Amino acid sequence: MSTRKTPLPIVVAITALGILAGCMYSPREGRMTQTATLEGQYFLLETLPDGKLLLDKEEVADLNDGRINFYVLDNKEVYPLILPDDAACVTGTHYSRAGLLPDGRIGLVKFCVDSLSEPPAERGDYSLVAFDLTQHVITPLMDGFLYPGLQQSFTWNQDMSRGVMAVGTLDSTLYWLSPDGPEPMQVVVGEGEEKWSLAEALKQTTCTRGCESSPPPVGIASTPSWPPNGTTIAFTASTTAMALQGLSRVNAIYSVYLMDEIEQKPRAVLNGLSQPRLLRWSPNGQQLLLDACIGLLRRCGLWTFNPQDGSLMQIGSRERYQGAGWLSDSKIVVAYCVEGVDDSCNQTLFYEYDLDG
Repeated sequence: MSTRKTPLPIVVAITALGILAGCMYSPREGRMTQTATLEGQYFLLETLPDGKLLLDKEEVADLNDGRINFYVLDNKEVYPLILPDDAACVTGTHYSRAGLLPDGRIGLVKFCVDSLSEPPAERGDYSLVAFDLTQHVITPLMDGFLYPGLQQSFTWNQDMSRGVMAVGTLDSTLYWLSPDGPEPMQVVVGEGEEKWSLAEALKQTTCTRGCESSPPPVGIASTPSWPPNGTTIAFTASTTAMALQGLSRVNAIYSVYLMDEIEQKPRAVLNGLSQPRLLRWSPNGQQLLLDACIGLLRRCGLWTFNPQDGSLMQIGSRERYQGAGWLSDSKIVVAYCVEGVDDSCNQTLFYEYDLDG
């Protein structure tokens, strides 16, 4: 790993033709300004409505101690986000997967730990809750519990009547959220022989006992994002994963899909992706912020993508990258790690990118 003391985020205009069919690359000079420095390693999770940043600190959390690793960066000062224990949880309360909700609260996956002697999947139940930053209270977001499995990112529409959740890792899939509880997503992704049902994938991903010995092949779906004041859900998905098993699914090739909430017919708008880790609509719902490796050359980094005209721009490298988010329709905040001599992260630096600069 690199031991350079300052990150070198870059703006790259890709001029090679034929790397991605149907995409147009445009050179734009982005402006970078460093805004804050924190000692230690932090991950940028969300930009909050008042300009503060929601962070996750890299520490090993014990499910039994109820410790939380979320922090808020206010200007250049950072403070911990103290979340309450639930007395009804027998062994402890663990919160994860923090994300911004449309009403300004922070959504969290709450794991009520009932036992540490059982297998991880049977130690307790996952639920979705909201934390109010002003009143410091936690309230349920929905009735019932989330489907079992490793919970990933979630997203809600503007009035919070419906949402989408990702669950799983190399078998990741999507399902619906509502105030009444979760439900399978009766959506087919792909075309011809390379298509699969998200509901069938959910059945496989969440199966813990009595699973099918030869289940039908399914792809991978993840990173859902609902645009503010819009109905077009974006997510990444892989049809090539249908032919892959186990760890080989790491090599799956993805596409960015758009799906209308009512029609529920996903269509691919950007192909040739690998290892997607972030997909997020801009505040005006015009562009997507994307962290992935793209094209035959596997250019890994942070990108902006406009589905309307197919324009794609790389605005940063994945080297020492620690997360990103939208500050406005034209400004993005990115976190980078400064490594020490032992390859550990000594500092986390925060930069603002002005896409119009």
